[in-house]
Amino acid sequence: GAMGSGKSSLLDLLFGLREPTSGYMTIDGQDYRDIRIESLRDTVALVRGAEVFSGTIRENVRVGRRTFDDAEMIRVLDAVGILEEIRALPQGLETRLSTDARPLSQVQISRLMLVRAILSRPRLLLIDRALEDLDETAREKICELLFDPGAPWTMVLVSERADVIAHCTRRLTLGQPEIWRLPSQTTASPA
Repeated sequence: GAMGSGKSSLLDLLFGLREPTSGYMTIDGQDYRDIRIESLRDTVALVRGAEVFSGTIRENVRVGRRTFDDAEMIRVLDAVGILEEIRALPQGLETRLSTDARPLSQVQISRLMLVRAILSRPRLLLIDRALEDLDETAREKICELLFDPGAPWTMVLVSERADVIAHCTRRLTLGQPEIWRLPSQTTASPA
């Protein structure tokens, strides 16, 4: 959709940052108003921008998430292409980040936010333009992980990148009345 068409607002609704101004919304058939926000946040992850705090890289990855072992964290850091960059830092995973994510670059912090979300193993993964600044090779590697048929999530992704959109099984263009199924599937009206 065009700028201002409501792409980020849709993700805000799904994550519980906003409430519908009219009508109603259901999640897994349950009225949104009947779902506790804490319960929603346990099963939904939103990746949008840099959300770091003053602490180590390890602490920033683990923040508010269920436990996972270091081997799993290392596997996902490698899968998103940031493991070697972190290992090259003098303190590795124990490197302290400032609230503006230094010493990591914006691209590195985008990858770290993806790692945080992936490790939480959400049922619903919301990604708002988090792949836009990555180079094509990095996007493809991350898309392999995100779109893996064995992944435990349903994903709603906002992107303008054709190579990312090509991985999607459905595309919804806000401001248009149809959902397009890709590739070679029929067009269906939204529910």
